[in-house]
This record gives sequence, structure tokens and C-alpha cells, in this order.
Amino acid sequence: MRFRPIVSLALSICATGCDHTAPFAVHDQEPVGPWTAAPPIRLTFNGGDDRHPAVHDDIIVFSRLEAGRSDFDRCLAFLPIGVGTLSRVSCAGSVTPDSLVDAIVDPALSSDGRVAYVRDQGVPFRKGPSTRHIVIAPVDPPVNPATAYTVSFAWPDGRRALALRQMSWSHGDVLRFIAGEETYPSAPTLPDTVFTSFGLAELSVATGAFAEIAGTDSVRTYVAAPDDGIWFVREGAPDTLLHLVRGGMVPTVVGVFSGPVTSLTVVDGHPVGSVSVDPPRVEWLAVASGAPGGATVLPIAGSAGRLAGVPTTRRFVVEISTGGSADLWLLELP
Repeated sequence: MRFRPIVSLALSICATGCDHTAPFAVHDQEPVGPWTAAPPIRLTFNGGDDRHPAVHDDIIVFSRLEAGRSDFDRCLAFLPIGVGTLSRVSCAGSVTPDSLVDAIVDPALSSDGRVAYVRDQGVPFRKGPSTRHIVIAPVDPPVNPATAYTVSFAWPDGRRALALRQMSWSHGDVLRFIAGEETYPSAPTLPDTVFTSFGLAELSVATGAFAEIAGTDSVRTYVAAPDDGIWFVREGAPDTLLHLVRGGMVPTVVGVFSGPVTSLTVVDGHPVGSVSVDPPRVEWLAVASGAPGGATVLPIAGSAGRLAGVPTTRRFVVEISTGGSADLWLLELP
């Protein structure tokens, strides 16, 4: 694979070469389309690519590829849920395109005003990044890193985790994510980056201590459950929802979705998944019965990716991919 924007690139605050007094200005704002109060609502109209939404209170933060950037930088974008216009975009590299790819992906907002992300930096069209860091910084401004850790963690069986997916804040100063490794197939029929999951892990921001979460091997996607445990699905059974109590080591089966799940979130207390069936849909699971309780079909032809539930509502943000790029939509459970 060539080192391109959709490769595992890191969510980063402007660390070098960026104007630290003002984030990347939003010039020639994308059209926002007609605004309606009722979902489905298309949230982004980017000529580039918008992925990895995370929601905290009424703010969406996500990874954004600016359409006009020849260096393929991915930036950190903020969008109020109730407003159809970006509030700001902050890029990791230079304000103008340069010779390096600086990518910000997998952002996660904390309750105390911080953002964590992965930042990848490398040379365009090369396989994989040259450097990869987890960065933690204040949200305002999101351009002054407070802490950074190199993504290279020793797994208990001797493997080294050099990549991660789906970062979130766990408890206090602890980050949670899927740890694993990447390979870069050269066959044109395969994805340019293949991620292999080892399992869930946590990283202490304060001390740098890294630990595997037992019982979560080969996790495909996960979300914190309302009881302080974890809901997740494994690669080997991507339609089966499992539950791991906090501090436990053996997960139990909760139920089965109608197809393979690519992303999980919580909406109104329910486990909700992006399900790869025909037509693609976002489905919630009735925990009491272990069966699908209802679904929201995508408003356009495409595939559902990353999900982010909107607290205290039945709404959620979904990444919908069409033709190789993605935009964000606001949908609602029936």
C-alpha cells in the first residue's frame, strides 16, 4: 500500500510548521444543504473525506481530508450537532501543502476538555507512516500537545502492537483502543492497508503504563457498556455481541445481529451496530431477547462505517462511504 490519507493516520494537534495562534481557517466553506430538524440529516459535504466521528455533549470531532491538499494531510474538524457549519479545522502539518503526510485519525474527546488522537507522519505514496504517536492535548486550542506516546507496545505473547483503532477515553486518565499491527499488500484486489487485531488495551496517560484487557482477543469493534463493562464483537464471529464485565476475563454472549458488524455504539442504552447486509443498515439489539430490535436503513446507497451515539437522545452519527470517500450523517433509531 502507498501511504495515503485513509491509511491509519494519526489524529494530531499542530506540532510543527503550523500556526499555533490560529487553526487552519475554513475558507470557501462547503455547501451545507437544506437544514432540517428531523433526521436523516447530512452533516458534511466535503469534497475530500470525513471519517472517525466521536461525540461529546453536542460537539462532533472527526478526521477530515481537505480536498485541496496535495500532501494528503488529515485534519481535526469540529462540528456542533445542531449547526450545519464547521466551527473549526486544525491541521497537524503546515497550513499549506508540503512534502510530508501529517494525518490525524481516531479522535476522542474527554470530559475535562482534552482530545486524544493518533498522529501519523510520513512520505506520500510510501508503505506506512515513518512515525506514529498517540497525542493528548487541550481541545482549545488543539494545537499544543501536552503528552505524546510512540505507538509501539509489547503484547503479552511477544508480539509488538504498532497500530491501533477506535480510541476512546476509559476511566480518568486512561485511553482504550484496539491494538494490533498493519500489513501492506501489493495485490491490486486487496485493501492497501490490512489491520490485524490483537485485542483491546488501555494506556495510562499519566504514567505510560500499557495493559491488555483479558478476554478481548481478536476484537473487531467495541463500545463501553452502560454497566461499566464492554460490549464487543470478534473477527471470528462478527455478528455476535459479547459482554465483558469490568475486571472480568471471560465474556458472555448477549445476542446476534442480522449480519457482520463493522462498528458499535450505545444509543438510548441499546447496543447499536453498523451491519453489513443488503440493504446496509444500522441496527439495535434488544438485550433481553438477544435479537435485533429495529433498524435504520441508510438514506443513500453506501456502506455504514464508524458510529457515535448522541447522549440522551435516540440519535447517532454515522460515517457513510460512497465511491471511496465518506461523509457524516445524523440518523435516528425508530
